Amino acid sequence: MYSSERGPVSTSTRQLLKNRTYNVEMVKGISKTLKTKKENKKRNRVYINNA
Repeated sequence: MYSSERGPVSTSTRQLLKNRTYNVEMVKGISKTLKTKKENKKRNRVYINNA
């Protein structure tokens, strides 16, 4: 993207890769929290039904 302005390409590429892995981890975390929320909802429903 800004390879000519920000010096060597290798560092920017490394930064991009770092960002990508970070984003992947973030997305994984988000999906995990959503999943647990869903599971909690299910559990709560079951609990209410059994009460």
